[in-house]
Amino acid sequence: MYMFQSVLHSLVTLFIVERALDIWDVKSPVARFRYRVSVIVLPVFMFPVFQHINPERGSFYFRQESAVFDGSRWLGLELWGGVPVGIIFFTAALMLTTAVMFLQEIAPILRESLSGSSGYASEPAGSEIQDIIEELLKGAEVPVPDVEVIDEERPVIFSTGTREHSILLSNSLIHALDRQQLKSALAHELAHIIRRSNMTTFLIFLMRIVMFYNPVSLIVFRRIVQDDEHVCDDITVSITGEPAVLASTLKVFYSAVPTGPYSLKKVKEVIENSSHNLLLKERITRLENEEGFGDNIFRWERFALTMAAVAALSYFVV
Repeated sequence: MYMFQSVLHSLVTLFIVERALDIWDVKSPVARFRYRVSVIVLPVFMFPVFQHINPERGSFYFRQESAVFDGSRWLGLELWGGVPVGIIFFTAALMLTTAVMFLQEIAPILRESLSGSSGYASEPAGSEIQDIIEELLKGAEVPVPDVEVIDEERPVIFSTGTREHSILLSNSLIHALDRQQLKSALAHELAHIIRRSNMTTFLIFLMRIVMFYNPVSLIVFRRIVQDDEHVCDDITVSITGEPAVLASTLKVFYSAVPTGPYSLKKVKEVIENSSHNLLLKERITRLENEEGFGDNIFRWERFALTMAAVAALSYFVV
């Protein structure tokens, strides 16, 4: 019952949150990030909280007299001489979502943990990169992170750590970018460090693991990560003042989509690379159109009203 209601509550939360973002024309990626986090976090706690408030919430009387949606009717749906198609469909959906969660997110973490290393050989970055880092952090109360160069043929850059941070970038990326583009790429990773994105994403990912069976959480988690990228894009632009340069930098990270005879592995790669490219294109288009940089006001009263609507409706969805 907890699993079923948490999925229903995720759907309710997603619907209300997305309608609120649309009705109030919320453009700020910080605001969109906070609203969407609720879609993953709230359903984890709503069922036990509601049951504590009213232990009779799951009773037949409540379902008949008060509930606006009774999910047990769908779970109990039977066809073809008593076959419980509701339970079969829901169980199949849970199994599929769990498999996707394991293959896409858990398996890579396990492989890296069991290998005992990140698979990258690195060396300290040169003086030019260190100079750019110091220039970007001039006047900021942020510890200067270590910057390491890795031997990798693909253009790669990412930050690691939750308390002590490092930035890793590939030598191929250094060769592919000019100085201004390299400055934008490094500024973006510093934005992640300033926002403590690794810690925030890790905590949200823990909630995502709790909801491993929930297809709504699977989808929304990707959207939250993209919102975080938008936030860091805006911080980068506020530092460098050059959205067009960051947009041109992001184009270097497009992934080639495999062609030719398809195996299961290649189909997976096609899907992943196409998805990666679509998300990059969204960020590039936003930067080229200079959207969202000035919208930094978070209206707490609207957020509170939205969360109240989520809680009120979800209480009557059992």
